[in-house]
Amino acid sequence: MRRKYKFEQVQTFKYLGKIISNKNDRSIEIVQRIKAGHNAYYRYKDIMRSKKISRKTKLKVYKAAIRPTVLYAAETMRITNKDAENVRDFERKIIRRIYGPKKIDEDQYRRLTNQEIREILNGEDIVKEIKSRRIRWYGHINRKDEESITNNEMETSRKWRKRKT
Repeated sequence: MRRKYKFEQVQTFKYLGKIISNKNDRSIEIVQRIKAGHNAYYRYKDIMRSKKISRKTKLKVYKAAIRPTVLYAAETMRITNKDAENVRDFERKIIRRIYGPKKIDEDQYRRLTNQEIREILNGEDIVKEIKSRRIRWYGHINRKDEESITNNEMETSRKWRKRKT
C-alpha cells in the first residue's frame, strides 16, 4: 500500500541546531547566533551588572559562557564582511557593558573606543576565531580517507566552484 505524504513548504527550518533557508541565506544563521549570545548575556545579567564582581571575572564569564554560544557551529559558518561586522559589533557591545564608560574628568565620561576593546581582548577577535575554527575543521575533513562522504562532498564542492567561475 502506497501512502501519499504532503510536505509543507517553509521559508526556513532548524535542523541539528542550524537554520536552513530555501534561499540559502547564511546570514540568518549569524543573526540567530547573535540573538543566542544576547540571550546568554541576559541569563548572566545579574553577574554582569553586579558592582561586587570584578571586570576580570565578568570577562571570564563572557569568554566561558557567552562567546561560545555565538561560536556554536562556527566551523560551518560561511561569513560575509557584513556578518563579520555584525558579530564584532555584538562582541564590542558586550565588552562595553562589562567595562562601562571611561571616566575622563570629574563629571565627564566617554565610551570605550574599538582600539581600547581590542587591547582588553588582547587581540582575540571573534571573527578570527570563526575563521580559525573553519580552517581547523577543513584540515580535519581533509585528513579523512578519500572514500569518506565528507571528503567526497568537499571535492565535489571544489569542482563546482571552479566550474562556476
